[in-house]
Amino acid sequence: MQLWQSQNRLFRRRMAKAIQTNEPNRKWYKKYGKSCNRLSERAWTDLRSPEIVDLLEKERARTALIHNDITSPNVIISDEGQLFIIDWDHMKVGSLYVDVAKSLMNTTQYNPDFNLSLLKGYEEIYPLDRIERKLFSSLYGLPQEAWHATRFPNRPRSRKMLDIMEQTWLLRLKAMDLLAEWTNQ
Repeated sequence: MQLWQSQNRLFRRRMAKAIQTNEPNRKWYKKYGKSCNRLSERAWTDLRSPEIVDLLEKERARTALIHNDITSPNVIISDEGQLFIIDWDHMKVGSLYVDVAKSLMNTTQYNPDFNLSLLKGYEEIYPLDRIERKLFSSLYGLPQEAWHATRFPNRPRSRKMLDIMEQTWLLRLKAMDLLAEWTNQ
């Protein structure tokens, strides 16, 4: 979590610099930068709540191995409909909550229906309480792609990440609203 807080602070500083110095990304930052900051502020408010801090402390006390790279290419569905996760070479000890939230971002194309399907399937195996749901929703709201894009603004991959965010922006906002509703169910 501390790493993400640092990335968020760096995003705010670098975004201001990128608006001034990086012509190709300037429009994106002017159009979406403030929204990204608002989303981050809302997510960090939730992530700093005592119940989520307590939940994360409890999780830290019982470490878990996580995949750390669940993306669509790393998920295979067999002819019998069984789901397999492959490519475990990025496995590490970490947060299950962060891993699932990243998986949600990486595999659903920000489609609200896909998000709910993944979460419903997850809860069939591991039911979540309201605080855990709030944690997932908050983590999902952090604009990680924008953070990474501002880290190296002159790299083609950074521009591609910003383009993907722009293309998925409305779906992303809709998915976040849906996750907020799901949190309170």
